[in-house]
Amino acid sequence: MVKINLLSVKELMRKRMLIQHSVMGTIPIILAIILILLFEFSITARIDKVNGDIKVTKNKITKLDKIIGQINKLKKDKKALEEKLDVISRLNKNRSLPVHILDELSQNIPEKLWLINLEQSNTRLKLKGVGLDNETIVTFIKNLKKSKYFGKIDLNLTKQFKRKGYKLKEFEIICRTQIPI
Repeated sequence: MVKINLLSVKELMRKRMLIQHSVMGTIPIILAIILILLFEFSITARIDKVNGDIKVTKNKITKLDKIIGQINKLKKDKKALEEKLDVISRLNKNRSLPVHILDELSQNIPEKLWLINLEQSNTRLKLKGVGLDNETIVTFIKNLKKSKYFGKIDLNLTKQFKRKGYKLKEFEIICRTQIPI
């Protein structure tokens, strides 16, 4: 009788099955490792791209900060120039003011009234003079009130005195000068 050793075939089948199971078990692990590595490379590439974008943005911010600094300096310079132009404009307006004030005074002085002294300090004007009577002084004040160059007119002093047989009134008026609008 012929004897067949089935044990070796069974063992061979078991080894083959073991190899097949090992291969089948390791293929998903290898695929998982490959997928994890691909995912890591993808994330690393994204991180590198984002870091590059951050660097570019920081460079832009630095450039824009310099431009903002220049703009702020230009705004300060502009404001300083506008203030200087405003001062020049006011000086030009005020330059002709004394001429207009003297012209207004000469046009508004009634007969029988004489100005003796005129003092101006900034916008304050002090007028000292002599009039024949109180009515003449009041007429002068009314005329000044009608003028657009004078404001806040106050009669500060009136005093009667005699000169060469005439009774005269000394007066002092304080008012503000103004540039008409």
